[in-house]
Amino acid sequence: MKMPSLSRIAIDSEIFVIYFKEEEDAERIKGLMQRVRDNETEAIISSITLSEVYYSLARYDQSLAEEVLSVLKSQLKVIPVNIEIAELTGEFKYRYSKAGDPLPIADAIIAATAKIENVSLLAEDPHFDKIKEVDTVSIDDL
Repeated sequence: MKMPSLSRIAIDSEIFVIYFKEEEDAERIKGLMQRVRDNETEAIISSITLSEVYYSLARYDQSLAEEVLSVLKSQLKVIPVNIEIAELTGEFKYRYSKAGDPLPIADAIIAATAKIENVSLLAEDPHFDKIKEVDTVSIDDL
């Protein structure tokens, strides 16, 4: 399937872990990253994504984690958590944790960032599927 025509997209942390650890589906993500480098797509991430990616990769290879953060900061637009994102994060955390399946705070921040920035979110984590306010796309859409 071809990637939806998106000029801007938010990207969840797990996507970068898949890509930089060269896991299954890394080739699909590679195509998106090439579009970012070619300025065909503007990719944004939440500042919390830097923390999640570093932690996830440093457990296996700390130097890789440091290198990846450098790449992400140089190629992507990093959106800091501001008051508007913080408030929407709280709403998402409250609304989507009531059913007994808690929404992790980092995922709530990432979803709120995508919503505030008015972009689709590339994610594989099923937590995002329940957030109706955010359009989620998967690696299968690339």
